[in-house]
Amino acid sequence: MVELSTGKKRRLTSGDTYVWNVRWSPDSRAIAFLVSPTGWVDDGNLVDIGIVSASGGAMRKVGAIGAPFAWSPDGKWIAWASGSDRTQYVEKSRPLGRAGRRAVRPVDLTAGFDEDADTPSWVPSRTRCCFHSAAGRSSTLLAAVPRARRRR
Repeated sequence: MVELSTGKKRRLTSGDTYVWNVRWSPDSRAIAFLVSPTGWVDDGNLVDIGIVSASGGAMRKVGAIGAPFAWSPDGKWIAWASGSDRTQYVEKSRPLGRAGRRAVRPVDLTAGFDEDADTPSWVPSRTRCCFHSAAGRSSTLLAAVPRARRRR
């Protein structure tokens, strides 16, 4: 991080990792990014989503196969869609997952969804999350899921 007024630089992550796809949280208090131990294209299943406080501190990994992600408008959740088995290199992209800034375990919001999911985006009200899903060979649709499952 570079402080614009002084030019002072401060490193937020450490170790032998590769970081990209950096995204500020909406409240600017945290930064999320894709992180890999090698950076090699063939090691895609080793990628995770890392989160670090903008003020510094330890990086926390979400614990899922990292993929493009989106912060919820209130900055409390991160959504992504990816595979679920790090040993499988060809698998259906699991429907949308989410993790809170402080939550440790990802949550599958669409367990019954039977299509591949990709490119999550939050509705401004932050009650629903949308994602692209291809149906058939050429048609596409946008599916929406509630942010939290209702308990019965």
